[in-house]
Amino acid sequence: MSYFDNNSSIQIKEPHKVSQVYLDKHIRVYNFDNLYISNHGTISPRTITIKNGKKEKKIKIQMTWGRMVEE
Repeated sequence: MSYFDNNSSIQIKEPHKVSQVYLDKHIRVYNFDNLYISNHGTISPRTITIKNGKKEKKIKIQMTWGRMVEE
């Protein structure tokens, strides 16, 4: 998955398909670029930040749990 700031979109690449999700133009996503989920559901640990003006939400992704934890 990759985030594109220039058009506020998230691109999801699958083996035989590419999907594009468009977000509101005021939403910004940080530390989301080149997020890779393995076939077994594992993700490298990171914290994704989503901002919309003065509001901010941080989501921590745990490596082998394959789940998101809201901070």
